[in-house]
Amino acid sequence: MSGAHQLTAGGSLGLLIAVVLAQPACVPAGFLAGAVFPQKVPAAYRLQDQTTLILVDDPMHILDDPPFGHALAHQTQLALAQRRLVRRIVPVDELMQLEARSGSAYPQMPINQIAAAVGARQVIHVNIDRFVIGPAGIVATCTVRVIDATDGIQRFPRAQMTDPASSGQVNVQMAPPPSIEMTVPSRMLLDRELARRLGARIASLFADRPSGPSPPEPAT
Repeated sequence: MSGAHQLTAGGSLGLLIAVVLAQPACVPAGFLAGAVFPQKVPAAYRLQDQTTLILVDDPMHILDDPPFGHALAHQTQLALAQRRLVRRIVPVDELMQLEARSGSAYPQMPINQIAAAVGARQVIHVNIDRFVIGPAGIVATCTVRVIDATDGIQRFPRAQMTDPASSGQVNVQMAPPPSIEMTVPSRMLLDRELARRLGARIASLFADRPSGPSPPEPAT
């Protein structure tokens, strides 16, 4: 059964190539190439393959659930690993241990000092800009930067970039919860799903993607 399927698939591909090759010479070559090999939108920024730290920052104390920051860092780590964009990402547990050891001094630590303490050379800095859970829906917005931990220079985004993806703006919207008065388990599930979606969007900044509109978010 599997052999027959493979022959059919191979025959279809051969027919497609034959049809493409048989097209009149006046058809643009770029169009034909796009028909066989779909165009991709390049990554907004290509990460260096260096030990990378994901640092979620909430300087305005927007989050009413502080552990969400750690959940977002973890989900971003999983999304980056799935795409194999960097080989080594500092585990969230290591950052939490540093935070515990540093105590009240941690919030004032410069980013490059935090990175050096956990052996990172590249930092994906995620700043929480908006986090709203209400009857109209759930909205989370953040700004993503990439910082070279060795010299402190911001590598992404560039100052002249204006479109949302290239400027590091990431936004996720979800349907409103069944009830604003949520139980602790239901809030944990909501936070995990929101962190998963945000983490996937953050990772997508650094990976090529197929051209065309982004696929719709799955319903919750």
